[in-house]
Amino acid sequence: MGYVICFINEMRILFLPKYDIDGASSRYRTYQYLSGFNMKYKVSSFFPYGYIGKMNKMKYKVAYAIYSIMRRIVIVASQSYKYDLIVIEKELIPYFPPILEYILHLCHKKFVLDFDDAIYINYVCHNFSLIRWLFGRKIPYIASWASGITTGSPELTSYLLSFNSNIIEIPTSIDLDKYKLYSPKPTNKYVIGWIGSRSTSKHLDTIAEVLLRFISYHKEAELHLIGYYGTAFRNAERVLLIPWNAKTEFHEMLQFHVGLMPLIDLPFEHGKCGFKLVQYMACAKPTISTPFPANVKIDGGNGNLFASTSEEWFISLETVCSKRFFYENVGRRNRLCVERNYSIQMNQNKYLEFFKLIVDLQ
Repeated sequence: MGYVICFINEMRILFLPKYDIDGASSRYRTYQYLSGFNMKYKVSSFFPYGYIGKMNKMKYKVAYAIYSIMRRIVIVASQSYKYDLIVIEKELIPYFPPILEYILHLCHKKFVLDFDDAIYINYVCHNFSLIRWLFGRKIPYIASWASGITTGSPELTSYLLSFNSNIIEIPTSIDLDKYKLYSPKPTNKYVIGWIGSRSTSKHLDTIAEVLLRFISYHKEAELHLIGYYGTAFRNAERVLLIPWNAKTEFHEMLQFHVGLMPLIDLPFEHGKCGFKLVQYMACAKPTISTPFPANVKIDGGNGNLFASTSEEWFISLETVCSKRFFYENVGRRNRLCVERNYSIQMNQNKYLEFFKLIVDLQ
């Protein structure tokens, strides 16, 4: 432990995440670890702060894209030589030839790629044949040039091992200091909860009919949706739409009795890291999710439920509701599982040791 910290003090790392701290993937895979990295580092996101809030407006997207590409090129050209290691979230420039990665490779500059999504699916399955032709092999190429790769799920690890053997799987984790449990005020309500975003709301829509049917049968049941942007629950009774807020998300999830993570059965979704489950479990809640590789691994035999069909989802909801005491114990086991395996306090040193290994390689 002391050796790692001593070494890190002498190491310089350039972090190149995709988003600033307002982007969830970058916030959880990069920014939340930085205060615990006792070393010299610089962080430069591809998209600047504020992009997330304006990404649905085309006029802003074009301007941000041009600005971001130019800034990333300048950063790589002017800063990369100053650092012992470069840590890149996914790729240096999305939908852009891997020119910068290849230059780093030719210059023998050590860099690590971090993947928490199956972005290669976006290229190989794109609707436009030109995109498939231009970028279908981009991720395999840059993965083979990388000095190492960190992933967030078994699916991503399995795919990327075909191109690079120096891979470590580190799950997307939570900061236990921000998830300090307390008992919410007692209530007669039974709260089914979900947390997500604009891009993941489509997954919840696939079980909207099941959820609405369940709360119609159980008058004490409510549906709390944090960060939901769809229309399937518009004007529905006992459905609370809660705007996402980093300061309140934990307190809102503590009101849940069970947390949901449905996923559409498509290749991209199989690479998901299951972070919603980690958040629910950190709040000591049982979960129901689609049985994709990361979700099954995160459960770890704790007794959480899985569902694929509408009928399985309904039966799972009924089961958790009717056996509340049992699933409260499942929730408590979930919290212990997160403390042992899915917290930054436990996983920080995995990053440090991996970075040390990369820099030490000749």
